[in-house]
Parts: sequence; C-alpha cells; structure tokens
Amino acid sequence: MSDRFAEKWIEPFMGNGVFAFNLASNQVLLCDTNPHLIAFYQAIASGNITAGIVKDNLEADEGKLLEQGEELHYYKIREQFNKEHQPLDFLFLNRAGFNGMIRFNRDGKFNIPFCHKPQRFAQAYITKITNQFSYISKLLKVKDFVFIFGPFTNVE
Repeated sequence: MSDRFAEKWIEPFMGNGVFAFNLASNQVLLCDTNPHLIAFYQAIASGNITAGIVKDNLEADEGKLLEQGEELHYYKIREQFNKEHQPLDFLFLNRAGFNGMIRFNRDGKFNIPFCHKPQRFAQAYITKITNQFSYISKLLKVKDFVFIFGPFTNVE
C-alpha cells in the first residue's frame, strides 16, 4: 500500500465500519445514508456516549427484558426509537433484534423483530459489546474520523 493511501481513508458506504476501524489510516472519512448509524458514531466521537454508559444501559435492558419480556421491553424501545431516534436505543435494537439486522419500512420506522432470546444480554455479551465500544471510542480520540450522513456523492 502506498503512503498516499495511508494518509486518508474514504469510505462512501460505511456499513458497519469494520474495515475503516481496523486500518492504520490517521484520517478517515465515513459516509452512510443511515442517519441513525452516523448519529451513533458522532455521539461516540463527541463523548456523549461512553463505555460506562453503554454497559449500564445494556445491564438495565437485560433486567427489563427478563422482568417484562420482549413484548413490553423490546417493542417499547423500538417504538421509542422510532419517535426519538436516540443512539443508545439504536444500539440496543441492533444487538437485540433478529440477526443484528437493521431495516426500516417505507415510513422510516425500524421494524426488525426481537431475536427471541430472553437472556440476550448475558454478562459475557455485555462485556463483549462494552469492549468493542471502548476500542472504537479510544480510536476516535487518537485518529481523525469524520462521519457524514448522505449519499456517497457527498464524499469528496
């Protein structure tokens, strides 16, 4: 790989971002048409969401899933997300939804069903998510990441 490519990585279709997060580039521009994905990563970059907040939130959701069941908790969070679009709700839905899918209907509403695993957020899974989050959070502090919402034609 030439030094020119190592200077700045541009990803016009961010998706899960795994490739860009594992590159050695110090400057990274990620674009996607999913506004919730971009808002999630912008919240991490700004420090509005931390690993501790993620851990606490997922542990609370685990308890509520076990107490209330999927019908009351998962679908309540899904409905709340479709109104308020909060990044932590987006994370919960992505990790608790069927096969980790992200899908929206014609009205722009997240519509993935629950994964049917009432004990979805066992401690080992919460630790895994929190560790992944910590890695990304640290990476965003030491490298120049820019997240852009919109079509790939917005990427320059």
